[in-house]
Amino acid sequence: MEHGSVQESPITLEGDNDIRFKPGMLLQTRAFLFDRDHANLLPLEQHVDMCRLFHVRLAGESRWNSGGNIAAGGDIEVAAIARDTDKDSIVPGKGAGPLTNGAPVTATETIVLVGAGNIGLRHLESLTKVRVPLSVHVFDTDPEATKWAQEKMAGMKTSPFFSVCFANSLEALPEDVERIDLAIIATTSMPRRMIAEQVWALKPVRAMLLEKVVFPRVEDYDAVSKLAKRHSTRLFVNVCQRHAWMEALREEAKTPVNLTVEGPNWGLCCNSIHFLDMFCFLNNEYNNGLEVSTERLQPGYCSAKREGYVETTGTLDCSLLRAIDSSTKLATASLQLTCTKDASKKLGYVVRGSCAEFSFVCDLHGDAVQITRSSGEKIQTIPFKHPYLSESNHLVVESILSSRPGATVPRYEQVSTASKKLISAFIVFLKAAGNNMAAQNICPIT
Repeated sequence: MEHGSVQESPITLEGDNDIRFKPGMLLQTRAFLFDRDHANLLPLEQHVDMCRLFHVRLAGESRWNSGGNIAAGGDIEVAAIARDTDKDSIVPGKGAGPLTNGAPVTATETIVLVGAGNIGLRHLESLTKVRVPLSVHVFDTDPEATKWAQEKMAGMKTSPFFSVCFANSLEALPEDVERIDLAIIATTSMPRRMIAEQVWALKPVRAMLLEKVVFPRVEDYDAVSKLAKRHSTRLFVNVCQRHAWMEALREEAKTPVNLTVEGPNWGLCCNSIHFLDMFCFLNNEYNNGLEVSTERLQPGYCSAKREGYVETTGTLDCSLLRAIDSSTKLATASLQLTCTKDASKKLGYVVRGSCAEFSFVCDLHGDAVQITRSSGEKIQTIPFKHPYLSESNHLVVESILSSRPGATVPRYEQVSTASKKLISAFIVFLKAAGNNMAAQNICPIT
């Protein structure tokens, strides 16, 4: 049924396991038997939370949208799903709590967002869609960036459960904030470790979401990992090429999944970690014999859009050893990332994946993923439009705040190995090209 309608539309399943077996049963059984971390299985506690959310969505949201309070019986902590209301947007920094049964409710989750530039603003826009009460504190040392973010925020439609304030120093975090539920470090890579340490010095931090590439120095990765353990903070990385439709394919793949990514102007240095993580995710392996080769990159480098950082073009080759079965037989999976520079074309890429069980094609500017199964089944087309960060990252935040992040939320320990391999290869390449930062073992990509 379409949203807002009770008109039913039939769904045709052809050549699908949901016809041969009870829907979902085959993949669920596989997950019980073979999924290493059981990330695709639903814990009972999360099921209870979802039942509460469904109850409020079905029983209460229509009453909220029609101007009334959420009906009695809806839990306060999940009442925040009544977003996209007809209420006017709140004034930045002046957000009121939601009303339920006539009583005001203050925000229950505290978010610290460091960085109000392009990436930070997308994070902020995404946070307005999060379906739990939020108190967001945005920090940027650049007053112009802060002012720009405030102006953009004033035009965003938000829920009454959302409040936001801005400042130019982390020291401005109110003293009555007891802990930070999620810190999002949306700066460039150079100061990221220092900022993370500053955040840890302020308050206890439940979780931290770091931008990619995570750090410019290899030694930063282990140092921050140790700090996170000391502060009991869960770490995540905002690499955004894990998609829900990949999960079933990952379960089906019993042989190495090979990937190619080709296109113009997509930023080989700053965005290759997204696809390297996708490659590791599809193979369900993150560090076993991972290698990165820069031999087919074009010689030299050029300035990136962000001052002090660099870009290059050509082909980056990666390989990964994948365990084929429980007897630890290994085979090699390959990844080829090709980026060309063409001023006459807009940014774009096509991702192609293949293994013995299936192949797929996903186009950045397309509206569907086409999957062909090697068993002879006809092409399966999955509607898919690559989402912007501002359109999708609220789901990542919700998952992290729930303390039960799913498989598509990249954990730091999974991404850090690939990121270290990547920046190490770039440092060697850029050092040979005469880059001064690389000569100091600093990778100038962000």
